[in-house]
Amino acid sequence: MKRAVVCILVTLLGLAVARPALAKPSIAVLGLEVVEETDTPDAKAAQYAETLTEALRSRARASSGPFTLAAGSDKSLVEMKLLSGCDNEAGACMAGIGTDLAADRLIFGHVQKVGANYQITLKLLNVSTKSVERTTSDLAPVNDSGSSAITALGKKLYAKITGVSNQGTLIVKANVERGEVFLDGERKASL
Repeated sequence: MKRAVVCILVTLLGLAVARPALAKPSIAVLGLEVVEETDTPDAKAAQYAETLTEALRSRARASSGPFTLAAGSDKSLVEMKLLSGCDNEAGACMAGIGTDLAADRLIFGHVQKVGANYQITLKLLNVSTKSVERTTSDLAPVNDSGSSAITALGKKLYAKITGVSNQGTLIVKANVERGEVFLDGERKASL
């Protein structure tokens, strides 16, 4: 009996020690900053940036990704720069923000209206080295600002900035004779 208890305790201790080795690095996704060319705030651009930020955070929450979303990382870039006394986005200042959020990596960036498009620029910062690991920039049509289009763009940008594939396999099993398959609001197949 004592031997069984000792074996169970050793096994539980081994699992407790091994657990941190399996932990994924944490990532904080700061709310995207809207860059304005005039002093007049653009409400549509602000809503677009907010929806895109949530799409990026949603991807970070996915258990299949390389990161876990850092707790309390639902802050905006503008807010965190003000609170941290950062007047720019230099590596040391942004790393300080990442440290305050207990994150190993930090995604931040901007949305700017350029003609009929939004220019989206993202950076991935390694908090411990205070260096930008990746940057990405993409254009999105202003008129294509429906939530499904922004969600799809969020998936694409998160994959680009973190280096993970957004490819996968979808298996559809149906209990009806006919139907249609939609993915991200777009018709893909008929059953």
